[in-house]
Formats: sequence, C-alpha cells, structure tokens
Amino acid sequence: MALARLSLLKSTSFLNITSSDYDDELKNLLTTATADADNFCNRTFEQTTYTNKLFTRNKSRRNDNKFLLPESPVSSITSMSFWDTSDEQYEVENADYYLLVDELWIQYPKLGEESNASYSIFPHGVNYIKITYIAGYDTTDWYSLEITEAFEVPNDLEYAVCLMAAVKWLAGREERMSIGLLNAGIGDENVAYEKYQKGIPKESEEILKNYRKHKV
Repeated sequence: MALARLSLLKSTSFLNITSSDYDDELKNLLTTATADADNFCNRTFEQTTYTNKLFTRNKSRRNDNKFLLPESPVSSITSMSFWDTSDEQYEVENADYYLLVDELWIQYPKLGEESNASYSIFPHGVNYIKITYIAGYDTTDWYSLEITEAFEVPNDLEYAVCLMAAVKWLAGREERMSIGLLNAGIGDENVAYEKYQKGIPKESEEILKNYRKHKV
C-alpha cells in the first residue's frame, strides 16, 4: 500500500521515467515513504477497521450528542454498542439511531430518532461506548492508476510522499545518502532539499505536520 500513485512519481512532475524497468524499485520507495509518513504523523493512513472503547465524562467540553472519533477520515461506522451493567455485556444499538458527520464525528441520537434511541445523550463512564468503524484512505490500485484517474488521498499528502520517494531515488542513484543538503532534479527543476535523519525532506515535513496526530 502507498499514499501516492506510481504514475505520479514517474511523471514529469517528479522523476520523468517512461520505462517500466524500475517499477519494482519505485514501488518499494513509495511504500517506504508511506511508512515514514505514518511514523512521522503517529497514525495509519491506510483504510483500516478500528474498534475503540470510549471514555466519556459528565463535565467534558464536548456536545453530549456528538463525539469525535479517534481516527479519521471515517468512511463508515460498522456498529456502536453500549455497556449493559445488568447483563454485563455490550448491547448493539440500532444503526438507524446514529449518524456519521463530516467523516469525523458520530452524532447520537440522530435527529428525529430521539424517542427511539436507547439514550437521549451519550452515556457517561469508562468504556461505556464501543464503536467499530472504518477510517483512513482507500489506496486501491495505487500502483496502476493513471494520474488522470481519481485517487482518494489528498493532493498535498500524495505530493509529500512522492517527494520523499523521489529524493530517496535520486539520492540512491547519485550515491549521496549523507545527511545535509541534497541537490536533486525534480521534474524540470534542480532543487536543493534539506535532509534530516528521519529521511523526510523539509517541504514534505511541513505538509505532514498538518496531518500529525499528537500523542496524549
């Protein structure tokens, strides 16, 4: 899996490679750059299924009918359950009673379903709510999609990963892997990129900061 299309890396915007001779190596560079982006941002960008047990408090600053999910962007909610203290097990709530909002939030109860839902607001307590959902970017066919075809990853994020892979490729080809300034031709330009020990060019790092998930 990679956050950037192989066709973009090979295009005139980056390496300007028309041959398929180096495809396997370029694919490996893109998957490595994606792993570096995951590590730098403290998150998994690939579409993944998560199950989170959530902690809610009476005096939290959130809206009691809206909860921010830990991972994003959320494409779908598989199930939401509430802890039943009498049966000591999770009871699944009807999917008609909650709503995914802006790929980030779960709203409960959904407007118009207040009288049908099990609760009028999210119940408070430790691990009272269990939510299973799918979050991240769908990168299916990243190695075969053309640059003219739709790709779910945001343009700036794809650019950052492509740049990381391109710099690694050029550095390896020119045997200039030392830390410091790397002069590399990207597209039609010859640009100096500052390299860090983490292997991320400064321009990519500035983009990735917008996606970084801060550890609590």
